[in-house]
Amino acid sequence: MVRRAHDQAHRRRHEGVVITREQILSLDDLGSELVEVPQWGGVVRVRGMTLGEQDRFELALREDKALVRARVLTWCVLDADTGRPLFLESDAPALAQRSAAVFLRLWEAIARLSGLVDEASLGKGSPRAADSPSASRSDSAAPSES
Repeated sequence: MVRRAHDQAHRRRHEGVVITREQILSLDDLGSELVEVPQWGGVVRVRGMTLGEQDRFELALREDKALVRARVLTWCVLDADTGRPLFLESDAPALAQRSAAVFLRLWEAIARLSGLVDEASLGKGSPRAADSPSASRSDSAAPSES
């Protein structure tokens, strides 16, 4: 009874609606946006990484490293009409041969949508060092594309 009163008071203070498990699991909370890619002659839609993708990304930075940046593109570049991934994971080797400048343009949006970039660093091209696929780190976590 005391706990219930505490919870109700907490809700009133925060004026939020308590949501259910079903509501959370059915949400589309990734966010997406169009990014202009002059090198490719158009725009592409990108989205933020899922929690599972971010886990795979961080693991690849520590262990696998091969094609990790290209794999991020296979996960997060979307078909603008269907909202599904534009590339297959098997496209990663071919994507690794594309422009690094394009990747960095797309990475900025993907990192921001994934919560990997502080709002204060937007426009400065500086994702948090621990999360950047191109950051120079003492543990040599910057992945190579080979």
